Amino acid sequence: MEATIRIKNHALILLSYRQRSRAELTRRLKEKGHAPKDIESLLDEFESKGYINDSDFVRMYATHLVKKKMTGRIAVRNKFHQHQIPDHILDPILDELYQANPSSDLVKLITDKRMQTREKTLKEKTRLVNLLKRKGFIWNEIEPAINGIEWDE
Repeated sequence: MEATIRIKNHALILLSYRQRSRAELTRRLKEKGHAPKDIESLLDEFESKGYINDSDFVRMYATHLVKKKMTGRIAVRNKFHQHQIPDHILDPILDELYQANPSSDLVKLITDKRMQTREKTLKEKTRLVNLLKRKGFIWNEIEPAINGIEWDE
């Protein structure tokens, strides 16, 4: 009985800080030394009560990554690998987010902000392209914004 209370308390403490995916909670509770059987039954209970919901978690986290961090689709997908979110949950939410916030607009915003304070040298062009790639954008999204700038030769 005491083990059940301890695992429930650990889970509630983790959820009190922020929303978490089922896989993340499983991993964290295993690290605390709880039995996998106890973890599964607790997480089933939490899902039925609505305490954890992978769809809500994906929507919240992906919205943050796209709107606040201006992250490209590839990087957003990579962030969800550790959470083991299935594609049938992730894809529709990403499609909706990138329809409302097109990648080309995000690239333009990042480029415009960065180039306000930078010189238009070829070295800076390379740095900008690398930044955009790290942020998860593909060349087809990057190229129009880069070509729209008059670079010093």
